[in-house]
Amino acid sequence: MRIAEGRGISRVSRTSVEAGVYVGLALAQRAVAFVLLPFLIIALTPAEYGVVSVLSALVALLTAAAGLSLEIFVFRSTVLEQSHEIVQRVLSYLFFLVPGVALVLASALLLIHFEIFGVPSWALGAATLAAALSASNYSALLPTLRARHRLGPFVLVSVLSIAAQSGLTLLLVIGLDLGVEGWCFAAVGAAAVTYCLGLVLCRPRWHAPRLREPLSLTLPLVPHQLMMWALTFADRWILLALGGAALTGLYSLAYQCATVLGLVLMELNRALMPWYVKMSATSVDRGIRAHAAINVMLFSLFMAGTTVLQPLLFREEYSEAYQFLGPLVLSQLAYGLYFIPVNLLSLTIGRTSGVWRASATGAAANISLNVALIPHFGGWGAVSATIVGYLLMLVVATRLAPEASAMIRSAFPLTPACLLVATATAQSVVTMAASVQLQVVSHVTCLLIQTTAFFLVVRRLRPPPHSRNEARDAQENS
Repeated sequence: MRIAEGRGISRVSRTSVEAGVYVGLALAQRAVAFVLLPFLIIALTPAEYGVVSVLSALVALLTAAAGLSLEIFVFRSTVLEQSHEIVQRVLSYLFFLVPGVALVLASALLLIHFEIFGVPSWALGAATLAAALSASNYSALLPTLRARHRLGPFVLVSVLSIAAQSGLTLLLVIGLDLGVEGWCFAAVGAAAVTYCLGLVLCRPRWHAPRLREPLSLTLPLVPHQLMMWALTFADRWILLALGGAALTGLYSLAYQCATVLGLVLMELNRALMPWYVKMSATSVDRGIRAHAAINVMLFSLFMAGTTVLQPLLFREEYSEAYQFLGPLVLSQLAYGLYFIPVNLLSLTIGRTSGVWRASATGAAANISLNVALIPHFGGWGAVSATIVGYLLMLVVATRLAPEASAMIRSAFPLTPACLLVATATAQSVVTMAASVQLQVVSHVTCLLIQTTAFFLVVRRLRPPPHSRNEARDAQENS
């Protein structure tokens, strides 16, 4: 018995270590773009950085479109050791068909010279090729390694991907001062490194890529991914078309900094997801209230940190971008809070139908408001559209199911909730015009108020003594 128990504990510990490594490497890969920001803004003008940002958005779109959410099928089939021949067809599609088509398109764009809103055709071709090579990594290589618990190769691939992306960017963009051309070469080179690793580790063999069965599982997930891309990246292309490359660069710098908070809140949500699974649909666990309060407190700490780092991230030509940061960070807070109703709906209640309506509403509002407001208000139009898009997504998510709405309403005491909302809004507003000293004072004050509100929430979480005694008696009787 002890031997079996020890093996069980060892297995759980190994799973925890693997999960921690996966999360840490995922954070590191996503944080590379933020770490490179101080170097990029030295080497690139706002207009050049604007072009780089729209190319990054294009890479993200094409990677998701080419991948078709097939990582779900690859992971599931590998874990269950099923459908080996169909998996090989999926690998043929990702490793051979997609890169082949992309290579033809990239060659055509290289030979045909034209520009779209100031973005040259050869740069579009490079982005297309980088996205095609990246699709095999995200949709085939990494899911396969995770499903087989091959932690060593997973770490190797992730570390080499980070090293290739950061090293080539520093060498070509900053060291050789190649600007946008250097970024394009770095993107294709880094994607090629992971593609070659995928050929070695996955060993795909050519099969006619018939994907009817895999797509029956994964295709319903694609619209949600595209809606999230529209909410997150579409404003870059609209701003480029209506406001110019320089304004796009300023807005993109502020947005890139703000998304770091969104990344942190996303990983926080993943850590708290087991609470929502264990939560009963008729009672509210402490996780809901604490989740919201911790989100706001992390928002406050992030605002204070960006105030201190302002001279490093927003220097000289990019100083005007700082005024956009506060409202954009507030939109990322709304994104973090959006996970609460989605978790209640999908994990606690067990219903996933209709979740796409929230992202679709936010994306539609974001795109339409960008088109309507940017010609008149420039960057502030894009900022307003982003805030409205994320807030609408949050509101619609809370209204998707009456049960989830009732749980949210009963979870939050009025006074602490008002304190958290008011302080977060004040912090986002004060960054627009206040001095650095006033910003620091306001962030510290708001953090103290939020800490007080958090403890009010925690105090509300503890049931009265007679309730605890009744619960203990009921448990003993059962």
